[in-house]
Amino acid sequence: MNKEPEAPGQQLDMKKRNKKLRPARPPGIMSASGVAEALRSKDLEKAVDSIENAYLVSSRFSIKDLSSRVLKAAKNFTGSRYGFAAYLDPHTGRMTDPALRRTAYQGRPSNGEPRVVKKFGGLWGWVLENKKPLLTNAASSDPRSNAPFRKNIKAGKFMATPALFNKKLAGIITLANPWRDYGASDLAAVERLARVYAIIIQRHLAEDKLKESEGTYRSIIEASQDTIATINIEGRFTYMSRQAENYGYAPHEMVGRHVLEFVHPDDRYLLRQALARTLKTGRTLPLLHFRIKKKDGSYFYAEQKSGVIMKDGKPFTISCIVRDITKRRELDSALSQLTRCFLKFGPDPDKNIEIITLTAGEIFKDACVLYNRIEGSLLRTVSDWQAPPDMPRLDKAKGHICFDLILTAKDKVFIVRDLDKSRYAASDPNVRKYKLKTYIGYPVRVAGKKIGSLCAVFKTATEATATEIEVMSILAKALGIEEKRRQAESQLRENEETLRKIFDSAQDAIFIKDLNGRYVKTNSFCAALFGLTPRQMEGKSDYDLMPAELARNLSDKDQSVVRNGGSLVSDSEILTAKGEIRTFNSVKTQLCASGGLATGVLGVSRDVTELKKLQTQLVEARAAEVVSKITEPVAHDFNNILAAINGYAALILETLKAGDPVRPEITHILNAIKRAAAITERLQPYDSRTGKKS
Repeated sequence: MNKEPEAPGQQLDMKKRNKKLRPARPPGIMSASGVAEALRSKDLEKAVDSIENAYLVSSRFSIKDLSSRVLKAAKNFTGSRYGFAAYLDPHTGRMTDPALRRTAYQGRPSNGEPRVVKKFGGLWGWVLENKKPLLTNAASSDPRSNAPFRKNIKAGKFMATPALFNKKLAGIITLANPWRDYGASDLAAVERLARVYAIIIQRHLAEDKLKESEGTYRSIIEASQDTIATINIEGRFTYMSRQAENYGYAPHEMVGRHVLEFVHPDDRYLLRQALARTLKTGRTLPLLHFRIKKKDGSYFYAEQKSGVIMKDGKPFTISCIVRDITKRRELDSALSQLTRCFLKFGPDPDKNIEIITLTAGEIFKDACVLYNRIEGSLLRTVSDWQAPPDMPRLDKAKGHICFDLILTAKDKVFIVRDLDKSRYAASDPNVRKYKLKTYIGYPVRVAGKKIGSLCAVFKTATEATATEIEVMSILAKALGIEEKRRQAESQLRENEETLRKIFDSAQDAIFIKDLNGRYVKTNSFCAALFGLTPRQMEGKSDYDLMPAELARNLSDKDQSVVRNGGSLVSDSEILTAKGEIRTFNSVKTQLCASGGLATGVLGVSRDVTELKKLQTQLVEARAAEVVSKITEPVAHDFNNILAAINGYAALILETLKAGDPVRPEITHILNAIKRAAAITERLQPYDSRTGKKS
């Protein structure tokens, strides 16, 4: 049976005991084994020095090179046939053998790729798990070798040492099958190599991490649109990113020069004070705004954010991130001008159009700014900035640049350069007359239809900035809004004029009352009923114009409309200024604000007095006609009877002598017959159309 291999300490103790049993040597004389051991130690130190020097001298010394050198030294020192030196990847936790050598697994050359092991087993897995070295000259019988890798081991002698750095596992050196048994000196040598291996691995990984970090930061710096720099405590640049090229400088030509060399003279005091404050307090201002000189001598506006790197408790380096804010300042300035422009707006669209044109002129400064509007086949200059006094304000549209812009341009800026060489030199009379060079225009739309253009024309070759183009588009849209308002107000005025004419010429009383029943507005017909003018009617109530009883009736109907909403149709009587009681048929409707709250009553009243009389007469005529139909037969028969009675009475009267006492009675009968005949005559039918007896 194979015994448990002795630990290195136990082997050393045995050597000490054996040494005590040997006879003492004279002082100064070294045994052959001692000489051999000294030579081995010297060779080990040379190997270690060689590895360390290779690492220190060459910047290209890789972990693969390190693993190869360490493994070669370990194999040479121990006489091992197989082995590998592998390191632990701190990110994945996997063991990587980069040496590309014959390994203890297969005993044959690798395929050229680093060997990566995900699971650790067998004897070397025990070493990794326990972070302890292992030496055995009977590996095949060692119970710890029953892991999956056991079948891959070709020999029975095995030694492995963990590479530890600050008690953390960095890698492993594993050896197998020496031409002799492994001893304590072999283990000590490999442990020494493992320590060097661990130290260099950690340094190399740290350097790789630092390089990766530096590469990441460098990529960020290179990709940044901002300029990044560092300044020493003397105020001189120690680093400058490539963004300096945007301003004409090569980064290297700025390094070593003082920051104030590149600052506008008026801003140097600010920078000098800021630097002094930083060196004194170790803190920087949140933001600094100043002007920086380009290589061509011009300046740009910069915004700087800084940080301080301390060393030994004192400022050592100032890091700076500088952003070009020239365009932002231009945009802020333009937006301020736009804000001031819009704040000047009033109710008159025409005046607002003038304000917009003047604002465009202030932004384009040296340009002539025009707002032109198409009117049929003509082009009218509605408003302008710095236009020549003799320039016609109304001209034929065809041939003008603005006409082409209105016809063809989409919702984007329309720019024509070298006007004197373009076709417009012949078609547009203003180009040659005023020696124009550059045209920048934008269409003005109302309800999607192009109706005009806002343009700036220059006598020099000019390039518009993105800010100027954006501002022109905003102003052109503002013109479109004001034009729409102008058209709407013009239409409204026309509608109001039409309604006013209808209101004033109507032969009906039209009025508006507030919630208190007071007249807000009346037409002339309504006011004339009370002998007043429309203006005199304002503020009066019905109680001021007629008796309380009549006024109360009108007020009750007004309040009913206010409470219930909708419309109310009714007849009411009023007392006119002529003292007549007139009957009016009124339609009253509730007036509401936009939120639905009642604000008053709108009424339209028509004089129906004569109509009422006609209606009464018609009723009476129809009633008489009905009576006639009933009484006509009776009256006819009654007349016949009366005629007979009258005849007989007359005959009797003629036969009686004067003084006859019967004679007065007969006279009474004749008088009664006359009265009855008169009544019968009234019962004769009437013609409903003429009112006369038929």
